[in-house]
Amino acid sequence: MHSLAVTQPRDVIYSQRRTLCCWLNARREQIMPSPSVVFGFILATLYGAIFHFLLGGDARRLALFLLAGWLGFTLGHVFGVIFGVNVLNIGPLRTFSATLGAWLALLAARFLTGNRLARKPG
Repeated sequence: MHSLAVTQPRDVIYSQRRTLCCWLNARREQIMPSPSVVFGFILATLYGAIFHFLLGGDARRLALFLLAGWLGFTLGHVFGVIFGVNVLNIGPLRTFSATLGAWLALLAARFLTGNRLARKPG
């Protein structure tokens, strides 16, 4: 009877550890982004990088354009889902409306920040 009291907590600890490992593995599978999210992130990043390449600027402007591309792409996709825009869909991704949203956000960021390249330090 004494041996049961000693081995029982080990069994409980082993069972809890196994349950925790199974739960962590299940959580790891749930946090994996879907391919459409990854593809959308890549497209939005490319839009921001291309916009920065065309207009130039420093690293802060690159960060601004990347953020504007991501935000505009997301809002454009949500707009496409809400209003049922079904043009150039790639899986569940509303590519047309998301691309339009990204470019509009990039243009808005450009015009709201002004042309800082024309100013010369002096």
